[in-house]
Amino acid sequence: MKRHKLSNKREYHALIFMVSLIVIPPVAAVGALYAQSALVEQPLVHEHTDDPLWVPINGPKEATESVVDINLSWKEGSHLLSPELSGTVTEVSDSMALNSGDRFFSVDGVWVIAAKINYPFYREISKGMSGKDVASLNELLINLGFSGSSGDRWTWRTAQGVNSLARLVGLKQKTDPTFEPSWVISIPADHITLHGLKISVGQVAPSKGSEVATLTPTLENAEFEGNLPRKFDTDRGAFALKIEDSIYQYRDDDESLNTQWLSKNTKNISEKVSGILIDESTDGSFSVPASALVTSPNSDYCLVSKDPNGKISPVPAEVVGGDPVATFIQSELKNNYEVVAGLAASSLRNLCESD
Repeated sequence: MKRHKLSNKREYHALIFMVSLIVIPPVAAVGALYAQSALVEQPLVHEHTDDPLWVPINGPKEATESVVDINLSWKEGSHLLSPELSGTVTEVSDSMALNSGDRFFSVDGVWVIAAKINYPFYREISKGMSGKDVASLNELLINLGFSGSSGDRWTWRTAQGVNSLARLVGLKQKTDPTFEPSWVISIPADHITLHGLKISVGQVAPSKGSEVATLTPTLENAEFEGNLPRKFDTDRGAFALKIEDSIYQYRDDDESLNTQWLSKNTKNISEKVSGILIDESTDGSFSVPASALVTSPNSDYCLVSKDPNGKISPVPAEVVGGDPVATFIQSELKNNYEVVAGLAASSLRNLCESD
């Protein structure tokens, strides 16, 4: 049999094309089936698998604590200004805390009391007088527990109260008493704390309007320095803030820290104070991998546990915190249990719903 020789290039190319139609499709089909088989048998990297990985739990944990710094902003304390006086300072109260009606200092044996008043005393007040200062005097007398009138006029009740006030400052009663503005130094609140004194026994009595004392600065604002530690940067509710030996409950949705409490528990007037933030919600909690948790149909969390006897069962859990490597949960687990981690979410959910 004679071989047929290809007479030109066109016939050669035509033959190659016909062969490809016969051979290539089956080869391609085999290759595709092989590739598909390889994809099925080889799980994608970083995806959960259906092969359970049992991991021991850690815990129970104690309350989470972190040291925090708090920046403080203070407003300078107000000044107490002297009424019109003459003579020599003969005594000064040794208490830096004063209530309205307390004796503050004395001049020539007559006490000046600290008092919260609503209108300044600028003149002597006696029988037959009326006005805003008389109304302020009546109110002061009543607040001190003495007799006084309810209006802006001097009455016999006012006279009785003024005699009682005279005894308080160290004077004798009179048939027709007169109130002296030098008996009272105005304070801005019913209770004050002094920060510094500018009078002392033996000095000349301060002149009218001169500064005799400075009140403790007022804490206007307090903020945590920087961001809270990640484990506290949540919306779970209240934490305990401890400074020195005092504790108060701080809510993470509060607009600001409790300045009144901080002011009371900050020994020094400083721009910064350190404290301890305590999250008691993690007390008694267990630490598990985040991949061990799945949400159940009612939006609660669930995990699958195995006890020391090998019994496998779904367990409800409450997430109470976490850190970059684990999640803290409250659950009925015990510290010798294991949990499933790395299982596909659908498989884990099926196990949780099987109970």
